[in-house]
Amino acid sequence: MTREEYVKQMLSKNYPTQAAASEALGVEENTVRRYFNNRRKPGDIVCRTVQLLDFLKAQGLEPPPPLKFD
Repeated sequence: MTREEYVKQMLSKNYPTQAAASEALGVEENTVRRYFNNRRKPGDIVCRTVQLLDFLKAQGLEPPPPLKFD
């Protein structure tokens, strides 16, 4: 499995929409859309973040909302 496939599979598994996935990752929805349309490759930090979010959900925990700065 490639990093791209892993990220898409885990985001699809844990989030009903790309908007929900982008909120969890703290990125623009267009960024997630580009991952799914193979126009952008997720980096190592995105892969690790997706892994940790999946781990939290598997433990029955919800991650805190992303921090938003001005």
